[in-house]
Amino acid sequence: MDNRKTPIASFYANLQVFKGYAEKEYLPYTTSAGDVAALDAALDNILEEGIETVFARHDRIASAVRGSAQAYGLELFLDSDRSNTVTAIRIPEEIGALRLQDHLSENYNLLVATSLAQYADVILRIGHMGENAFIDKLIYVLSIIDNGLRDLGFAGNGDLAQLFIDIYKENI
Repeated sequence: MDNRKTPIASFYANLQVFKGYAEKEYLPYTTSAGDVAALDAALDNILEEGIETVFARHDRIASAVRGSAQAYGLELFLDSDRSNTVTAIRIPEEIGALRLQDHLSENYNLLVATSLAQYADVILRIGHMGENAFIDKLIYVLSIIDNGLRDLGFAGNGDLAQLFIDIYKENI
């Protein structure tokens, strides 16, 4: 950190700002009480489950989401170097990621993310980190994405949620 050659772009992401504040026992900004409570609960959950188990769960969930998307007939955005916390899927051009996003929000009350700039209408991002990295949450989300894609004319190979379940079970 001390030997960094380039400046850190964000005040809040700059850990240099925090130097010396531990001794002063306060932070250089007002911390949200809700954020602190959420962090405390998240850390309790991680400690209860065990860090290695948490990493393994994220790996299994990510592999099952990616495998099910591919088996369903969708293309992953990246071939390698993917995070186990999110899956980026190319949405068929004739549907478009923004159209699918709107459709899922309006018809199923599901908020999903697309991307930015030239990829905004190309990629749908499925987050599976923390509390969203449990099988029941992904079954729900993938079922709705499957319904939305079918509503808009994409005939996938099978049932997206069932493909996810099958692949997840194979990896246990």
